[in-house]
Amino acid sequence: MGKSLGFLKFVAIFFCMILPPAHAAGLLRLESDGFLRDSVDRPSSSYIFTVGPEFEAKGKVIEGKFDLKAMTYLSDTSSLTMESHNAYVATSRDWMARHQLTVGRRQYDWSVVDDYWKLGFWEPRFLWDPLRPEQIGLTGAFYEHHSSVWRILAYASPISIPERSYPVRNVGGKLSSSSPYFIPRYDRVSMLRATVDIKYMIHTPEYRDVLFRPAGALQAKYGREQGYWVSVGYGVMPIHQMDLAVDASLNLGATPAQMDTNIYPRFPMHHLLTAESGYHGRFWSLWTSVSGEQPLTVATEPGWISNSTGPALLSAAGGSLVWQEGLTLSTSYLFVLEKNRGLTGPPIAGTMDLTLPDRFSYRRALVISGDWNRGSPTTYGVRWTNDSTNQSNLFSLELKHHPRWRTKLYRNEKWTFNLGADMIASSTGKGVIGQYNGDDRVRGGVSYVF
Repeated sequence: MGKSLGFLKFVAIFFCMILPPAHAAGLLRLESDGFLRDSVDRPSSSYIFTVGPEFEAKGKVIEGKFDLKAMTYLSDTSSLTMESHNAYVATSRDWMARHQLTVGRRQYDWSVVDDYWKLGFWEPRFLWDPLRPEQIGLTGAFYEHHSSVWRILAYASPISIPERSYPVRNVGGKLSSSSPYFIPRYDRVSMLRATVDIKYMIHTPEYRDVLFRPAGALQAKYGREQGYWVSVGYGVMPIHQMDLAVDASLNLGATPAQMDTNIYPRFPMHHLLTAESGYHGRFWSLWTSVSGEQPLTVATEPGWISNSTGPALLSAAGGSLVWQEGLTLSTSYLFVLEKNRGLTGPPIAGTMDLTLPDRFSYRRALVISGDWNRGSPTTYGVRWTNDSTNQSNLFSLELKHHPRWRTKLYRNEKWTFNLGADMIASSTGKGVIGQYNGDDRVRGGVSYVF
């Protein structure tokens, strides 16, 4: 943990040296999840501590932004994980008003549907909490051109960083994690009229296979802040979700006999084309989105089990309405159609009841949400997600309070308190929502910015 925090300090000092004087802040946050039902495969509560710096600078020639957070479960400090949403240096708008070059990691609005649904289609995600994914930026070089009605955005990079989640460890052939959201894998299988233990082995890929995947994208958008708009984007991009292939075989030489299950992470690429359009009004907006995807073939060894990844068509529509002062209602429907979906491999796949992660969070789903913010210290949010493919529902509540403590000599608006709840109902126990059926929870946290 000391080395990780030392690296964090080094990166912070580096950005301070290359950027002009700027706004700098630090974050301390303590969060807690309390589950309403007991379970043998997770604790009844968890506590997360987060710390990290944030810098933002703007000079006459260059500007930049850097944020980094280190997160760990208090019950297991070895779970320390670091992530950054933005870490870039760019030319200043004061120098070139219509053109900007950026190097580093930066978030852009590549796709409305990707931003709304947090699909990880265009930009990767950070999945420390799978029910509340965070979008992070692409890493590479960017060029952006702005005019009164046009925006041209280009991206190129020799590397591609896949999305990440909480750490998973392999101890004695068993997979485990400190995260309460880790879904334990099957540790036994019935074969040959006997119960056989499963031994897992994760084969760590070479760094060059993970990182050195050249990618590029181009987007053109036409429209003003209010009125009609349209955008088209194309990219040869990584599939940010890690693909898994499994080589499972019965080892009769072991005593007792066991099922050796070798897991091979893979990082495929795809061609991606997205067309979107919509209308921004003063109190309402509508949008539609269509994306076509053609994955690049990844060779699978004979006898291995893997997901069959085929061409996909993703379509969605949504809108929002500002109703009365401070109340915003929004909704969206998502439909994903993929060809050749399913497991491929020997019949042993069915014997093990093997379920590999789906790279699409949802296939057919509906979201309805409401947010109330009237400029007071407290904001409210409610969100209902219906995964019709897996007959699962997620109902979430959120309350945030920013106290404004003031005296004649002192003003403090650095604290944030939040309280939330997630209720899950599923008749299948499958999908992003359904797999957490029974994990209804109450969330709480406090943050301090200094």
